[in-house]
Amino acid sequence: MEQLGFTLNKDDAKPELFFNFVEADKNLNLFIKQYNLAAKKLIVFHIGSGKGYYNRRWSNDKWAELGDILIDKYKVSIFFIGDKLESMEVQKIQNLMKQKTFNLAGELSLSETAKLIKISNLIVCTNSGPMHIAATLETPSVVLMGPTLKEWWPSYSRTSIIVWKNKCNILCEGPCRRKENICMTSITVKDVLKVIAPQLKNKNE
Repeated sequence: MEQLGFTLNKDDAKPELFFNFVEADKNLNLFIKQYNLAAKKLIVFHIGSGKGYYNRRWSNDKWAELGDILIDKYKVSIFFIGDKLESMEVQKIQNLMKQKTFNLAGELSLSETAKLIKISNLIVCTNSGPMHIAATLETPSVVLMGPTLKEWWPSYSRTSIIVWKNKCNILCEGPCRRKENICMTSITVKDVLKVIAPQLKNKNE
């Protein structure tokens, strides 16, 4: 809109999504009660990046390392979300981990996914749909931004931190022009941990 000459009040400019949380509340409350998670901080991981955008993904070993550190340091519970195909990748990550996590990829409806993001203290994700859901629900997020221009794909949220290391400085929506996919491989676990601590304190109670 600004590019077209409109002046916006950015404090009020944000997208909105509307979900029916009645059934989602019921199902998630049962799950949380079953595993005695009510007293714990919840963190959502979304490792996927949408069909055809595999160059936006972070490596499985880094997700595993990050998850183990967060559980050990902050005593949190971690939930993986995504579709059924991503569920297989989540299992690979879980096999690399020492700590227990929950694989809900392919198990939740859209409303249940949104509700889980809403009640969580933080979501760590790539440039994908859950990033935008978190923005509308004002859930703190840490977004691993890959081979895209971060100005083109903002999260529209004051509670979002973008970790971005585009060494190429080009827009690369298709397959990576460099085999090493340097945009994502340059992001370290230490980079992500550095911004997670303040985000865990950023949740509006």
